[in-house]
Amino acid sequence: MLGVAFVPAAVISMALVVGGCSAGVGAGGGPSRTTTSAAGSSGKSLPARSGTTEQRVRSQVTRWLGTPHRMGGQGAKGFDCSGFVQMVIYDEFSVRIPRTTDSQWGVGREVARAALRAGDLVFFEPDSYPRHVGIYLSAGEFAHVSTKKGVMVSRLDDPYWARHYSHVRRVLAP
Repeated sequence: MLGVAFVPAAVISMALVVGGCSAGVGAGGGPSRTTTSAAGSSGKSLPARSGTTEQRVRSQVTRWLGTPHRMGGQGAKGFDCSGFVQMVIYDEFSVRIPRTTDSQWGVGREVARAALRAGDLVFFEPDSYPRHVGIYLSAGEFAHVSTKKGVMVSRLDDPYWARHYSHVRRVLAP
């Protein structure tokens, strides 16, 4: 007879917290869920995704809009900020970035705020938690995961975000 391991709820909860937005270095560079290759399950090549970077990111935001915040989450049941950013960047551009905000904090290259372009990672240092990340869209808008509203679009010039803005990192090639 096969034995079943019992894992206390406190251990599971701690694992989710460690993988979340303000957590330290994560354990891997890619999504934890199963993904298919560009050839798909049939082995036939799929057409490359089309559209501008902004259109591609907005398409993901529209798909997930309102999905709740869930610390350590990376899917339909919920996302945390770094899980959402990691999923969008990988699913749309096949670029692997670290899982946690702390690890994403230094990935790619830093760019000036005046040079922002769609797909750039925008970082904040709010009072309520150590760090937060979103993806820049255009015209001052960025997509992120709010603890209260889930996946949403906000403005960089909103007084809250303007006050807590930290820096921008570019992970996508021009």
